[in-house]
Amino acid sequence: MPLGKWAGRSGELMAIDIYNVFKGFKGFYTSQLNVSEKDFDAALAALPGEWEKHHTTYDFYLVYGQK
Repeated sequence: MPLGKWAGRSGELMAIDIYNVFKGFKGFYTSQLNVSEKDFDAALAALPGEWEKHHTTYDFYLVYGQK
């Protein structure tokens, strides 16, 4: 899945979802991995620009079975 406005509406929606997932990890990164809040916030703020610049995609796998 593409991430960002460069890929149209689906890419924009996926970017919003992934951004919020990363944002939700702030507590873990700051408390368990000793990343400062300032550094985390700076990295998070840079993500959308990086996605647009590099046309980032997000790979995921969906598997289902039937008996």
